[in-house]
Amino acid sequence: MKQQVFVLLLVLLFVTACGPTPEEGATATALMLTTTAEAITETPKPTETITPSSTSLPTEEPANTSTPTPLPTKDVELGETFEIEHGGFLYQIPIGYKQTFRPGFVSISSENGKVVVLLAGGYRPEEMEAEEALDLQLLNMSADINDFSVSEPFDITIGGINGLAVDVTGNLFNEDFEGRVAYVTVDGLQYFSVFGSATSQYWAAEGMQAFAAILETVEFFDPTPMENFCPVTTDTSFGYSKDNPIMVGKGDAFLSGPSFEREYLDQLRGPNGEVVEYTRSGSLTHNETILDAYQVTYGDKTVILYLDMYNLNQFRVPSGFSCAWEW
Repeated sequence: MKQQVFVLLLVLLFVTACGPTPEEGATATALMLTTTAEAITETPKPTETITPSSTSLPTEEPANTSTPTPLPTKDVELGETFEIEHGGFLYQIPIGYKQTFRPGFVSISSENGKVVVLLAGGYRPEEMEAEEALDLQLLNMSADINDFSVSEPFDITIGGINGLAVDVTGNLFNEDFEGRVAYVTVDGLQYFSVFGSATSQYWAAEGMQAFAAILETVEFFDPTPMENFCPVTTDTSFGYSKDNPIMVGKGDAFLSGPSFEREYLDQLRGPNGEVVEYTRSGSLTHNETILDAYQVTYGDKTVILYLDMYNLNQFRVPSGFSCAWEW
């Protein structure tokens, strides 16, 4: 549970630090906080009452200050390619890693949550040099990270574009971590930012390898304008067909499939912003997965939407709907 909170905090820090404006970053943060409070709350441990003994107290053993044994380096093998339409970039994800999408943003984490790579892109409201943008991002991150330390900037090339990077260390939620932050001005107002991080033992063993491997696969294209958080698909079968369900599962470790289903449906609206009501009408096995069928109603119209909480695809809204996540 502690590691899940660590991952969540890194995500929130990155989103608020690299977004186009503070208001937009705050909106994205609010989206990822939806349904997480219950998931990351731990039951307090009962306080134990100790009765003093008449015998003398034992001598306290000195704390073990030995350096942890370095972990063996882990090879990172890349798998499927994903395209972030509103971010203007594509990449390959390491095999065995999980990810969560939002328009223009993706959070990638190792199965145990020790390694996190966060990618974001899109358009800034005004043109900004890479050095200035990176300084601003680091300043925002430093406000919430203890013992935050930043190296001298150095050149980095991502997707054939020259940018700047720094190595960072700090302590977040009582976890020491190491990582790297990089920023690239792709073309004019288009930007790309990345934050790779891992708990200190894991950065050298796996984090740096995952960070570098992902960046080697990054390619840029013109982003779809992010007018809102509701990309409505033109595919009329999306969500309505068992063969083309809305995939909301396999997100980061701090969220589960059912909570993603509720989050998704809670934000759906009718085509003119009508509030919807939904009822789970059952589950069925189809194409080697399990689908949940939901009866969704707005006004006098009722449809059946199929959701898959075991697989994940990019966030889209079925034709005939809109949603509440606007800029």
